[in-house]
Amino acid sequence: MNEPLVKLFEHAGLDLRLPNDWYVLMGLFAEFLFDPPMKPGARAKWERPNARWLKRDLEACLAENRRSNGERLCEIMKERFPRRYDSKLPAKTILRWIGEERISIKTLRRKSKASSEAKKI
Repeated sequence: MNEPLVKLFEHAGLDLRLPNDWYVLMGLFAEFLFDPPMKPGARAKWERPNARWLKRDLEACLAENRRSNGERLCEIMKERFPRRYDSKLPAKTILRWIGEERISIKTLRRKSKASSEAKKI
């Protein structure tokens, strides 16, 4: 008989000569393959915000902090929106996401400046 198969039956506490133990082993395999147990204390998977949220959050921070540079704006975003941006997340990562989504901080800064000047009039 196949040695790894014999070891498997021994490890499971089953007898490979008994037909019912084969069914038990198949049930264990099916349970493992199709319903894997969760590890205790497993962290929920965190995903990055989509482009729309990145742009909205950046616009909100730019409205109050027009002179801040990109990294500082990302730090402000983390402080202001802690549910979307983990505090351990580096500001450079958020800045990279903004670049990947082709969101221009300069363009948003101009729009923010134009809208604030329009409000003054």
